[in-house]
Amino acid sequence: PLVRGSSPCAPTNHSKSSVIRNEVAVIFCSRVMWKGLSVQTITKADLTKLLADEMNCQTTTAKQAVDILFETLADAIMDGERIEIRGFGSWDVKRTNARPRARNPRTGDEVFVPARRKVGFKPGKILRDALSAPLADLE
Repeated sequence: PLVRGSSPCAPTNHSKSSVIRNEVAVIFCSRVMWKGLSVQTITKADLTKLLADEMNCQTTTAKQAVDILFETLADAIMDGERIEIRGFGSWDVKRTNARPRARNPRTGDEVFVPARRKVGFKPGKILRDALSAPLADLE
């Protein structure tokens, strides 16, 4: 089993700048197609394969790492913690107020909407800059 804090994947011999370029390329270009507004979805299986390929490790080890990452993120969000990944973005748990006199848009009836928590995502500078590039530059 994968132990947190250990590194079972053998790192490849890349300089820091090439690793950053590779990460950015994976995030923004590898699986996303901007042809005619259709965007392919990246799944956990895709992330597992990308991690295994990049780190030269077994797929089962990469799957454990991806699962631990998402479990940790989900646990932190459910506990109301803020998550920040520099350059990528941050997740915040926000509390909404109860709305005792909201309206059902179909029927017009008044309904009570209880207070709840919701997750907000704010992109970091690198991601925000990449997303703000004109679409003509991506083609």
